Amino acid sequence: VNKMSNNSDDLNKDIVDLEKLVNEILTNFDDCSSEKTYEKYEECVEKKRKCVEAVKEAEMKIKNLKNIRKEKQVQLNQLFTQMEAFKNRMNEAEASVASVARSG
Repeated sequence: VNKMSNNSDDLNKDIVDLEKLVNEILTNFDDCSSEKTYEKYEECVEKKRKCVEAVKEAEMKIKNLKNIRKEKQVQLNQLFTQMEAFKNRMNEAEASVASVARSG
């Protein structure tokens, strides 16, 4: 049971880290149009490039988290299906035992 909660903690931590990253990107992004000197412009372009890299990284992380969610969903659905099938088998077994008892 602990393993599940750890995974969701990790997931939550990933999401929080991601939110920080996205906020950082949004606050630091600059289209460099206001820079007057070439040096400042170059600096700004470098910052912008880092921003674009960070955006790509954030997008990948979001996709990965979405996939984890989907996988967990599939896993849960499989478990649910297995439990349903198991309950049905148990009910059938009980029913057949009951019918044997009645006929005997």
